[in-house]
Amino acid sequence: RSLTRAGYTFTSSGRGGTYTITITALPAPVPPFQQWAQEHLQCSSVTNFAAMDAYFFHLFFVPDFRFYSFDTQALILGNMVCGQTLNNYKKKLEQFNFISEDRQAARYLICNSGQFPAQTTEKQYRRAWTQFFKRKEEINDAQAWAEMKEEFGGAIFRRYGFAENGIYQKELLELKQILRDLHIAKQEQEH
Repeated sequence: RSLTRAGYTFTSSGRGGTYTITITALPAPVPPFQQWAQEHLQCSSVTNFAAMDAYFFHLFFVPDFRFYSFDTQALILGNMVCGQTLNNYKKKLEQFNFISEDRQAARYLICNSGQFPAQTTEKQYRRAWTQFFKRKEEINDAQAWAEMKEEFGGAIFRRYGFAENGIYQKELLELKQILRDLHIAKQEQEH
């Protein structure tokens, strides 16, 4: 079983002391992104690397993608994986200190179920939440939420971006080059 899990194909014969294994094919080489993720993020071999590389590509190269909720990000990626899985992928980057939350880079978004988030201002965000907390003293949470959604066209959230850790710039540049190469290769296959 261990050989099969490692990607080897083989034949075996005999029992006990006469048991022999003949390797008939070596495992396929590990793709560069998978190798990077396993080495730097300690990902297991059963990780969905196709979803992870698509997520990381969008996270680093698509403007504003990093500010969307994980569920919206999953939707943009065609629901390859759920929002919770994307959250775990991002946590890997944070856990190994490649990125950290950047409170200086904030976006204010109006989110309404079934619709793409729309950008708003910090002033409108503060006004919406001030009203929400005032109303919450008089009515229940659900009613206060409903009023916010009615008045502002959805719930308003503040989402933070991230900063890249300069200490790991070499590794991040390597990751970004791998992601670019993968993205270019995918585009060429589609055409």
